Amino acid sequence: MMLRANYTYVLRLLGIYEIEGRTECKYGLVMEYMPYGSVYTLFHRIDNVPWGLRFQILHQVALGMNYLHHVLQPLIIHRDLKPHNVLLNKFLDVQLTDFGLAKNEASVSSNQSIVGTLSYMPPEAIESMPYKPTKEFDIYSFAIFTWSVLSGQEPYQHVDRKVITMLLLLNQKSRPDMELVNLWTSQKMVPEAIELMQECWDGDPGKRPSFSAIIERTNEMNAAYVDVIDSEIINVLNQLKQRNSSHSQTSSRSDCVRTDPKPSVPDSDTFSINIFREILNRAERGEPSADVSDEDEEDKDSHTESDSPKTSSPDIVDAADFLQSNLSHIVQAKPDLNEVLDILFTRRTISQEELDTIKVGSAHEQIRKTLHLMIRNGPESCMEFIQVMDQLHVELMTFLKDIKHQVKR
Repeated sequence: MMLRANYTYVLRLLGIYEIEGRTECKYGLVMEYMPYGSVYTLFHRIDNVPWGLRFQILHQVALGMNYLHHVLQPLIIHRDLKPHNVLLNKFLDVQLTDFGLAKNEASVSSNQSIVGTLSYMPPEAIESMPYKPTKEFDIYSFAIFTWSVLSGQEPYQHVDRKVITMLLLLNQKSRPDMELVNLWTSQKMVPEAIELMQECWDGDPGKRPSFSAIIERTNEMNAAYVDVIDSEIINVLNQLKQRNSSHSQTSSRSDCVRTDPKPSVPDSDTFSINIFREILNRAERGEPSADVSDEDEEDKDSHTESDSPKTSSPDIVDAADFLQSNLSHIVQAKPDLNEVLDILFTRRTISQEELDTIKVGSAHEQIRKTLHLMIRNGPESCMEFIQVMDQLHVELMTFLKDIKHQVKR
């Protein structure tokens, strides 16, 4: 099912693995690494998630669900849409995951038991036994998800599961506390989001809008923040990186997701996993050429002052600052990056995996993803990007550099 759901806002399945044990075989899924966790963890790590990012999340989730409901044949009903199952990639773009309860429409049957997360389940799923899930199940879940994104809270927090069940059974109009979202009605597009949310959790499933209609409205909400979303994402990424950095200093290496265990004598299972990880890492890097040796690095940088770090020369540091300060200008100028990306790929500045990720979505999205990637990959990548842009987009780069000099004056 995950292989079929191959879409920009659905988590990619890279492969599966098998480990043969003495008594049984163990299996696992290998998926893209999501460095910033889920929407749930985002709201626990960032004190005030900016509104542009909130509306981008809502729109991208709607796009992903629209793909599952209206593009795939047979369609997929997710049945467990919630903040924990909406992951965020390194650009803070949405990745829908956890298809453990998902069903093809053709294979859905009446179920005698309640499956899913109770707080995100529609009343009809609790009241009617047996219940056959429909697309309207996911639409109700999207409404509760919207409430969570607007309020920054979990629905029915600290309320016992049995009490939630009774609330929904005794009163189908019972919903999460509206006071927590009405606090923000002065915020741009929040009233429109509340209106959509209430339509999506209507007690009559037939009155809930489809995701094909929902995406038109979330697109308008998202577009209202187009001028600030890039700077918001940069700020949030910086906050997350700082938190991750401080956490990594206080936690042991064994707690790090990316760290391979190093037993003195690895058993066959550990050895196989380490080999598999190395294969994935090489593929992710696009099979880069051999690393430069320490001696070569010393020779290459012999012309620099001995007390200066290799990556701190003024031009390289300026390159990262230059891209970050001009990010919005470049996105709005919308330069053609096809040839730029081809050159960066040839130089191995970006990997095949990164190139595939970038070349999805609108021109604005591709440019934004490229700039975020260059900034995240460090000053050297920024310098490479600027050098190529200087060759292919002379007028734009001259204009941006003139702005920088005027600001300095």
